[in-house]
Amino acid sequence: MKRSEVLQGIRMMRFEEIYNQYRSHSFSCENAAELLGTSVSSFYRMRRRYEEEGFEDLLDRRPGRGLDPSTA
Repeated sequence: MKRSEVLQGIRMMRFEEIYNQYRSHSFSCENAAELLGTSVSSFYRMRRRYEEEGFEDLLDRRPGRGLDPSTA
C-alpha cells in the first residue's frame, strides 16, 4: 500500500468522525472545519459531496494523488 493511499484513508476516517459529530450537533461547521484544517467553505463543499456521493466523491482525483477511484 502506498503512503498516499494510507494518508487518504486517514483523512477519510478523520472526516467521517468529525462529520458524525457535526451531525449530532456536537460541533458547528466552524469547529469541524478548524479540526480538519480547512476553511468553512471547504467543509461545506466536502459535506455536500459526502452527503450526495459518499466517500468516493471525497477521493483526491488529481493525477498521481490519493486513491484511484476505480479501486476504492
